[in-house]
Amino acid sequence: SDGVVVLKTELSEPDNSGRQSVKIIDGSEYKEEADIIILALGFDQEVPAFLSEASLELDRWNGIKVNENYQTSNPKIYAGGDGVRGADLAVTAAADGKAAAKAIVNSFQYATMEAV
Repeated sequence: SDGVVVLKTELSEPDNSGRQSVKIIDGSEYKEEADIIILALGFDQEVPAFLSEASLELDRWNGIKVNENYQTSNPKIYAGGDGVRGADLAVTAAADGKAAAKAIVNSFQYATMEAV
């Protein structure tokens, strides 16, 4: 008969960032009868070569790790938006960019004050 083999899932305990991931429940495989099957596909973040070359620290979803000022593990590189959060709204990425730009300006001002 027609159908699709599925696995039941559950959410893991939150990690240090509070984020949960999906876990497959062992032994939960079963066949769901169906006349029509519609696929909904998700994609993992692909790590661009320049991130590896810059030796930036990534999280377990291959998002770029940043501090509260959007600064990466390389102090000269800042990041925000989807590269940090995963898929999100364009307005959120724009807000991250604005906050990162402010942090960069503040770092220049701080460096200038130290030099005086």
